[in-house]
Amino acid sequence: MKTEGKRQKKLTRSGGVQSHPVSAFCLQPSALSLGSNLGDRLENLTLARGKVAALPQTREVAFSSVYETEPVDAPEGSPNFFNAVMLIETSLSPLELLRATQAIENEFGRVRSVPNAPRTLDIDILFYGDVLMNTPELTLPHPRAHLRRFVMEPLAEVCKSLNLQIPKFPNP
Repeated sequence: MKTEGKRQKKLTRSGGVQSHPVSAFCLQPSALSLGSNLGDRLENLTLARGKVAALPQTREVAFSSVYETEPVDAPEGSPNFFNAVMLIETSLSPLELLRATQAIENEFGRVRSVPNAPRTLDIDILFYGDVLMNTPELTLPHPRAHLRRFVMEPLAEVCKSLNLQIPKFPNP
């Protein structure tokens, strides 16, 4: 597997894995990638984790360690990122989840100026159950997740801790 990113180091075991009983109410497994390279990066991830877990009809299943990574395809001089992956179960639709995570990003002062610019918070939906989706707003599964070490390493960590198979991401 070829992945982007020059250097990555595991920083902490931030909160570990939390297991919850499976609900009979249409909860879809979903994985989110969280990243921050402005401000107090660890605090940004910690607070964002809490906000995602507090979304309606959503619960946290697992949260990876936090990794420090060099920015990929970012403007020169961009600071390093702190990255993590969060597994959740939700009955929000994929677009509702997208809007909710974008609202959280906005609460953290996220500014969308140029692609891959430094940001206080970035939340990407990696997958949502078995949903395949390609709209102007959202593509599922994430089209570049399998190319990004800062996504795949924490995803592999949480999947292994729960004895889950790492999802297959289609080649674009």
